[in-house]
Amino acid sequence: MPAFFIACPARSKSTLHSQLSTGHARTMVRHREMASEAGVNACLTKPYTDAELLSTLAQFAAQDVAHAAA
Repeated sequence: MPAFFIACPARSKSTLHSQLSTGHARTMVRHREMASEAGVNACLTKPYTDAELLSTLAQFAAQDVAHAAA
């Protein structure tokens, strides 16, 4: 299922600050742009490495801490 089918409703109903990431096989710019427009914060292209996933999660955690402190 494309990320934007999940992200759009999640963003429209969410009152909390949340991070969304997708993992997908499509590498075309159009797909990344659609996901971004839907509210996805990060796109990982399969096959992604553990290091890429952990780096993305660390960035999300740092942003969440900064948002909570504001």
